Amino acid sequence: QLATAYNALEGLGAADIRDAIRKRIHTTLSLPTVVSKQRRLNVSEDLYHEFKTSAVFPADNHMQPDEQIQGFVIARTVASLLNTDGGTIYLGVDNGGNVVGLDNDFRETQDRYNLYLQKVLRRYFGTTVDGLSLVPDYVDIQYEEVDGRWICHINVVPFGTAVLTKPDDRLFIRKIGATEEIRDPKEKERFIERRNARI
Repeated sequence: QLATAYNALEGLGAADIRDAIRKRIHTTLSLPTVVSKQRRLNVSEDLYHEFKTSAVFPADNHMQPDEQIQGFVIARTVASLLNTDGGTIYLGVDNGGNVVGLDNDFRETQDRYNLYLQKVLRRYFGTTVDGLSLVPDYVDIQYEEVDGRWICHINVVPFGTAVLTKPDDRLFIRKIGATEEIRDPKEKERFIERRNARI
């Protein structure tokens, strides 16, 4: 029952409850408990929160930088949040919510990194969307130092109409802990009509 409860709470923003259940499972089964020395965020990946270790290094790329691939990953996640209920992307945080920092991403300064992120967003959305400035009105980039490690918060406010990524008008939405593309043309058209009718 404890394991079922632990698994059922995944992605629901209940990290503290899950941690307590995990500790109880370890105690009940006399398992060793691993104590992480890394600081964890008090949120979990869910409908409103996404963790990325980097904006430069794609996952599973053996720490080889690829700004184009990872830039698109960031852009599609931003698009999914714009198209649903908004949320925050945390850069410098692994999938477990552990703060790993952005030391590998920062080449020079936070200002340069900020300009890089804005360039990525302009590449996939343009300077404006429906005549409205995306950054900072709908996408706000902030930095925070946690235990000597810098992380970046990309805070996204939902946009009034459907936002498609350029150059090929792809549509992304947010599901619990994941970004999904709507590929079916009829489903995509219905989503855009419903979203645009809200304004």
